[in-house]
Amino acid sequence: MPIVTVQMLTGRTTQQRKELAEVLLRETARICGCAPEAVKVCIQEIPAENWNIGGVWGPDVVAARQKAAAAAAKKAPAKKTAAKKAAAPKKAAAPKKPAAKKAAPKKAAPKKK
Repeated sequence: MPIVTVQMLTGRTTQQRKELAEVLLRETARICGCAPEAVKVCIQEIPAENWNIGGVWGPDVVAARQKAAAAAAKKAPAKKTAAKKAAAPKKAAAPKKPAAKKAAPKKAAPKKK
């Protein structure tokens, strides 16, 4: 009976933890060749205060991730809503240029005798 234990910082939603457990269970059973009912998945959430990641205290890691996420959200272009898309004028398609015709190869004239 495989037992999978995941330790991670607190802060994930119930839906995220549930999806993680389901995927780990399914893939562990597939890889190990056993029934999903035989797999146990345990998710342990540990407060940031109890982590040190690469020499950085856990709460500082969390703060840096939140700051980076906020900066990325500000840089992301705003998505157009359906109403704005409908109101936006459509660009006319540029007329296509006719393709250049290649000259047909010249046939050699028959030789006179």
